[in-house]
Amino acid sequence: NPLPEDFYRGIIVFRYLHRPLIPCIRKALKTGGILVYETFTIEQPKFGRPHNLDFLLKPEDLRGWFQDWGIIHYFEGIKDNPKRAVAQIVCRKT
Repeated sequence: NPLPEDFYRGIIVFRYLHRPLIPCIRKALKTGGILVYETFTIEQPKFGRPHNLDFLLKPEDLRGWFQDWGIIHYFEGIKDNPKRAVAQIVCRKT
């Protein structure tokens, strides 16, 4: 685990997906800590980069990884300006 366990009160991740880090992020956040995560979904190649499916979320991936936490905000779909396919989550570790 590249992150110290039970250490952070908040973690923010944007435009980055490396699936092996998900369990590390879950362990690194203190109970009550907040996670803000947004990255691209498999629909993104319709609008531009990235194209590599290894680094794109499948439907409901993000929600599934944190379904046992308190979800404050969740969105999965198309955003404008610029047009992009993303999933977003804001959640609290319970």
